[in-house]
Amino acid sequence: MFVYVGKRYIDYLLQGRLGKQQELLKGFLADDLERAKHALSLEQARLTFVYEKQRDSFTNVIRAMHSAITAIEKEFDYSDEEWRPIEEGTLADFRNVRVSESLYTGSDGDRALAVCEERLARCTIDRMDGGPIESDLIRDNRSQLDFISLRIQEFFRVRLGIANGNPLLDVFRLQAFSLVRGFSSEKENHALGACLRARIA
Repeated sequence: MFVYVGKRYIDYLLQGRLGKQQELLKGFLADDLERAKHALSLEQARLTFVYEKQRDSFTNVIRAMHSAITAIEKEFDYSDEEWRPIEEGTLADFRNVRVSESLYTGSDGDRALAVCEERLARCTIDRMDGGPIESDLIRDNRSQLDFISLRIQEFFRVRLGIANGNPLLDVFRLQAFSLVRGFSSEKENHALGACLRARIA
């Protein structure tokens, strides 16, 4: 009888201690859970903010590219079918957007936009030089701008998680192609230009 009562008493004590331990554990886990939920909520808010800012930034860049290409197209003279250079203000506006949005476009995106800016500069009146720009040069750079713009837009879709691939590789190939042309003979340039136009088309 004594053994049985003692055992029940011991069980009672153990259950009491286990109950207290369980309550302490629940409180500890609840605190951890709340901290984890709070951290997750903050991270989700941060990612949402960055995503929305990134999307707005990409939209601004796309509009700037479209505006620049449209400005070139407006200077096409249908009377003699010649391409005329654009004003420096168009280039300055594009450069301002590129610099202001570089935080979200990233290093690769900014490099691709620099290629875009180079092509735009070749279609722009140089007030210092004052020399004429050949119509064919403006036409070719306008075609390249169309191509670059499409690849950059696809890159933005990749960054937003709605597309896959590495579309900027084409832009960087174009940049390398142009560097090679700059150091090649006139005959080689003609061949490279034909390949480039086929790639863009």
